[in-house]
Amino acid sequence: MLKNIIPKWLNGLTVGVVLFSNTLLWGCIVLALGLIKLVLPMVWVSNLLHSAYQGWCSGNRLGLKLSNAEIMDHLLAVLPIFDLRPYQSVTGQFSPAPINPTGIKPTIKVANNTEVDPQ
Repeated sequence: MLKNIIPKWLNGLTVGVVLFSNTLLWGCIVLALGLIKLVLPMVWVSNLLHSAYQGWCSGNRLGLKLSNAEIMDHLLAVLPIFDLRPYQSVTGQFSPAPINPTGIKPTIKVANNTEVDPQ
């Protein structure tokens, strides 16, 4: 939304201020109501707490809408942290499996010391 109108640094600052103020406002309310609920476990306190939590979620939603972030952007940004890359094969290997030069069939040992064919 704002990403197309204002510079990136100003968009980031705006989103940061919205998310910070949202957490400060609703976080204090949710914390206070949570403590009150510990002392007074009544239905109306639970309803107020639920409403405050919904307000906090709505503020977070607004902040994310302002940033115009897509889930795929976030996914692609964290892939290198886990040593992954896009379009990795399902097996988790980047190249074909190495050929077994010995010709010995691999086996798996199970609890009772018997060997099982993994295939």
